[in-house]
Amino acid sequence: MQSNKFNCLTKDISVDFIAKDIFISDMTSYIMGNAQPTDILITINRNKNIIAVASLIGISCIIFPNAIQPETEWLALAEQEGISVYTTELSAARAAKELYEILSL
Repeated sequence: MQSNKFNCLTKDISVDFIAKDIFISDMTSYIMGNAQPTDILITINRNKNIIAVASLIGISCIIFPNAIQPETEWLALAEQEGISVYTTELSAARAAKELYEILSL
């Protein structure tokens, strides 16, 4: 992602997908029932179940707003699942707006 407003926290992960939308939620059950593989997930939920849900759906990118930082173990698990993880100081709404502009959604 080409923006100085998002900081990539994972290593050696190539994001070779085309994002078609942005999905904002913190509830795993809601994400599981409504998110799409081509979505970028914005969440404040640092529970490891988010990785499992994202992997099950096929989501390749998770963004934490408000400068939230997941633990090192969490990031390692995301890398293992091939999920890129970013953080931003922007709020979830402002991050979504920025992504829409960057990705021309």
